[in-house]
Amino acid sequence: MDSAQAKIFAESLLGSNVGGWTIDATFGNGKSAVVFSAEKDGVKGAIKIFHPELIERYGRDVQLARIDREKSLIGQSHPHLVTILDGGACSVTGHLFVVMERLPYENLHASLSAIAPEKYGTLISQVASAARFLEDLGLAHRDIKPENIAVTDDSERAILLDLGVLLPVGLSNLTDAFQRPFIGTLRYSSPEFLALDYSLATDSPNRRHLATLSQVSPSYS
Repeated sequence: MDSAQAKIFAESLLGSNVGGWTIDATFGNGKSAVVFSAEKDGVKGAIKIFHPELIERYGRDVQLARIDREKSLIGQSHPHLVTILDGGACSVTGHLFVVMERLPYENLHASLSAIAPEKYGTLISQVASAARFLEDLGLAHRDIKPENIAVTDDSERAILLDLGVLLPVGLSNLTDAFQRPFIGTLRYSSPEFLALDYSLATDSPNRRHLATLSQVSPSYS
């Protein structure tokens, strides 16, 4: 989805209702979805609605399975992991969506220059604790990178975001485990994922998370 497609898609959804969530503003977009602010029964959230092009490319069943993995975290809480509120397929529009807590913070990539070097170790440790929390639930994140880490304005708290490509540990035969194009972000991926050796990556998510976090950590001069 390019910027023109994202703009058209976003404009078509503003003011509408998807999965019971009323959309009131656009937050931003990635290659596969647009994120909006939304509200349902007095609860405010950020709703990610997937562009039909993504569904066509990967298949509706594959994307629904990914959403179900995110939904498995509903009711689970960790101070450094984004909270999942809802998700599924809208019975009216057919759109696939995920709703998470609304966080009014910049991501690590955007805020790095404002963070004191002595705080960075604590923030990375917090992200590591969120990754370990997922591991304990039998899930690997697969896409930890600065753009997927929110940082509070005081640089005291990091929150791991974007759980859209979670992979159950030990289930490397899942449809999207071997899918092309590559799942994740090349720059921040571990060697076994770059080599497409998913037997190591899914059986030992800690290996991937450690490799990823070492790439996320900057060098200050």
